Amino acid sequence: MEIWQKNLWVLWFGTFVASASLTMVIPFLPLFLIDIGVRDNTEMWAGLLFSSTFLASSLSSPYLGSLADKFGRKKMIIRAGIVLFVVFTLTSMVTNPYELLALRVLHGLLAGYIPAVIALVGTNTPENKVGYALTTISTATASGRIMGPLLGGGIAHLFNNRAAFVSAGVLILLSTLLVILLVKEEKIGESKGRSSVFEAFKIAASNRSFSMILILTAFVSISVMTIEPVISLYVVEIGGAAGDASLLAGFVFSLVGIAGIIFAPFWGRLADKVGFR
Repeated sequence: MEIWQKNLWVLWFGTFVASASLTMVIPFLPLFLIDIGVRDNTEMWAGLLFSSTFLASSLSSPYLGSLADKFGRKKMIIRAGIVLFVVFTLTSMVTNPYELLALRVLHGLLAGYIPAVIALVGTNTPENKVGYALTTISTATASGRIMGPLLGGGIAHLFNNRAAFVSAGVLILLSTLLVILLVKEEKIGESKGRSSVFEAFKIAASNRSFSMILILTAFVSISVMTIEPVISLYVVEIGGAAGDASLLAGFVFSLVGIAGIIFAPFWGRLADKVGFR
């Protein structure tokens, strides 16, 4: 087996685990707020916890990308994996929403596991195999997103919410150890400059068509993320037992991913026939 193939399958597993770990906490995060004593403005806190991670990530991603160019993608994967392990482990110990918010922000600022994997695969795979390799990594991401909520909801249901955070941390640590031991990075691009989020937006704004796609994508993401922070609370509100809410919410999240995988090829073929617009 060639080096790029060995890298691909190790990183496939790592990406699957990372994706699953990141989505494991979604079903029960609002319920976890209740566990740590939040009784008022629970929905507001849930929305803030979700949004803070993505906002922090959007600000740090260009800088982390430049570090990957300078020091290597493998090192960025390892760094992100260790950060996630620490964040998830500490999250299982929080006692108030402010500690939880601080860890969610830290998660967004310092993570970036999957983007680093994509960069490594893209730069260390033969040119005629890059499409296949990136598609393979995409399936790992999608599969992890499907299994993560169901796995996290199941663990929270069988044990407790803190156990689910610990499980997510252990899984991401395992995948990071595999990357340390088995992945070899042969090409490391040198980058003397550091990009910023403002430079990225400036480049995007100069391309009108691309800017419109970004705006549309933002609206779609906003519509989806408006629902995610409160689904588990909504399950309880419409009659679901509070003890089963994590499991039921995880099942609901997983159904969305399963439906997406089933119907994505159909929509893709239809777009080829009638146009993407």
